[in-house]
Amino acid sequence: SRLWVLGFQMRYKSCSHQKRGLWTTEQQIKREKDGSFLLSQSQKILELLEIFGLTDSHPTQTPMMTDFLKREDQTEYLANNTQYREAIGKLLYICTSCHPDISNAVSILSRKVNAPTESDWGAVKRIVRYLKGTIDYKLRLAACDNPKLTCYTDSDWGGDPSNYRSTSGYCFMYGNAPIAWASIKQNLVSLSSTESEFYAASEAGRELCWLDRLLSDFGRAESRPIVMYEDNQSCIRLVQNEKITCRTKHIGVRVYRLKELSDEGTIELVYCPTDQMTADMLTKPLPRESFEKLRGKFGLIA
Repeated sequence: SRLWVLGFQMRYKSCSHQKRGLWTTEQQIKREKDGSFLLSQSQKILELLEIFGLTDSHPTQTPMMTDFLKREDQTEYLANNTQYREAIGKLLYICTSCHPDISNAVSILSRKVNAPTESDWGAVKRIVRYLKGTIDYKLRLAACDNPKLTCYTDSDWGGDPSNYRSTSGYCFMYGNAPIAWASIKQNLVSLSSTESEFYAASEAGRELCWLDRLLSDFGRAESRPIVMYEDNQSCIRLVQNEKITCRTKHIGVRVYRLKELSDEGTIELVYCPTDQMTADMLTKPLPRESFEKLRGKFGLIA
């Protein structure tokens, strides 16, 4: 659905139940007069509300409580996790298609599918209730005459108290259109916030290389360097400084890979203040004010 910004042309067919739009695997796509596109999943969300009996529930303003990971879970395990798995599968579809605002919450709860608790199930229903409150929100793929690929990357150092692993988050914008995002738990414990940020930047660098090749295949080769926004100054200096110290030698392979991309002019790491870091929303549950600000930067509009 987001491939139009990469050079695809779309044909529109009239639908008896929807004016001036179409449904693609139940995703609604509308085109604005300025050439922008609006993506929504209102039908999927309505289906979720009906399936899980939440049609008359009260909406929430954020998808997850900020202290969810820090609270001690003393609730019982679910006797049957089938419904939990079904809900996570449906939420994963929604968040990867046009709702990046629930990506972190879904990522956290998807780790519990083998042994979810009553508390986890309550958190899943909270996401659905949040979607009820934002059912009219659409992901705006803004039109742009000369779009450039940019990346925002961030991490939450040791954010999971159960094992102190960090969460990486990155998002890619093509002009003003979000085209790729991810919230991923890192598979090892980072010894510092710089290391955690570096692992996140490394993952984003891999995705960037793929998107760069994809754009080239579409005849939209990117000018160099591609800007990667980072809110950790030490991480930026680590890439720009050739010296690997005893404190960073254990992440040397990742350092040299990002340095290679930087030295050859493929990427340029640029500092971005934390309160402007779009990817922060993908690393941890945020309080309402910060969450709504970054949600708007992502292009989600009512």
